[in-house]
Amino acid sequence: MLINSRSLSLYLSCSFETPDTESRTLNSIHICGLFILTAFFVGFFTFFAGLRFVFILLFFFVSSSAITNVGEQRKKEILSDFKKGGQRNYIQVLSNGLWATILCLIWTVVYHVDYALDDTHLQLGFTQEAGLGAVLLAGVVGHYACCCGDTWASELGVLSNTDPFFVLNPLRKVPVGTNGGITPMGLLASVSGGAGVGFITALYDLLLFIFGRDITFGQVLTSFFRLVLLGAICGLIGSLIDSVLGATLQYSGLDMTGHDRPVVVNEPPKRTAQGSAALTAMKIGGHTHISGKDVLDNNQVNALSSFMTSLFAMAITAAYLGLT
Repeated sequence: MLINSRSLSLYLSCSFETPDTESRTLNSIHICGLFILTAFFVGFFTFFAGLRFVFILLFFFVSSSAITNVGEQRKKEILSDFKKGGQRNYIQVLSNGLWATILCLIWTVVYHVDYALDDTHLQLGFTQEAGLGAVLLAGVVGHYACCCGDTWASELGVLSNTDPFFVLNPLRKVPVGTNGGITPMGLLASVSGGAGVGFITALYDLLLFIFGRDITFGQVLTSFFRLVLLGAICGLIGSLIDSVLGATLQYSGLDMTGHDRPVVVNEPPKRTAQGSAALTAMKIGGHTHISGKDVLDNNQVNALSSFMTSLFAMAITAAYLGLT
């Protein structure tokens, strides 16, 4: 369910490329196997939570894959870790889908598997009557709104004609690709990506109305407004949380060796096994620290920011609907 064209190409390349050694062959099979298993895990349990959640999941992965293809040539020139097509691995699948899948599992347990494939017995999922269901739905929306908003911001913001400014100091300009660097285009993309998640979630309510469920058009409009607003807010908040975490706990440096132009890197210069100050991967004179400590990698930042945004969405939903 998570396997799009890029994922399939990654799997095929792992299966049929001829590596130099047997260890590389086994490693490729292992990595591809883990990718398929994690993708199946996320997709399977999302499916059993109901079609509404499937819509959300598909929108995130399909739209993010499409956005990743925009401006590939320019991204290749300015990003040191650029991968054609934004190829994903099992760690990225988990960091972008694990918490939402857990929420889907809770939904399935609470509302029973007998109803999971048809959650229309809950009618509108974002109402006070839905109770815990509304909170769980908000958590999934918040999670994927954060992931989608951050992905859209990263993929489109890097193409902005204006220099990024540092999230912790708006007066400071930073190189394109710096963790914690944001642009107006990136912020707009964050809101749009999150709103898209809210829209696709509300679309399910419209389908219920069209197919004659006991829902009024006024209820559909109310649900639409609430969900799109929640998605837009979470897309922006989640992207900002991701930027703050990246600015403080994720390393950014400017490498000026071995490249035609300075390139932003996400790892500090490597030291010798003895821990001396001698650098083995880069010369000290060709590397400049921009921001952040080398504590978290990008996948860990994504997982933490989406988790925090999901909790935020659940909290404000419970408060707004008077469920506290």
